[in-house]
Amino acid sequence: GAAVPATTALRWLTVLEDKGLILRENDAADARRVFVRLSSDGYEKMVTYFANTASDMRQDEQIELPALRMAH
Repeated sequence: GAAVPATTALRWLTVLEDKGLILRENDAADARRVFVRLSSDGYEKMVTYFANTASDMRQDEQIELPALRMAH
């Protein structure tokens, strides 16, 4: 596990919900359970984040590969 108290996780879920990044949905079959999913805005921001991260990684590879070739 993450070794953090459940209260910390719940606090962060509240922050994400307040920012409109996630949605909480009560489970109709089990009142003790709540489903958490990304909102449309949260999804778009995650897609953008991963696209930017992948782009940064590709740029790093372009720098590292020529350096590795020269080292051999």
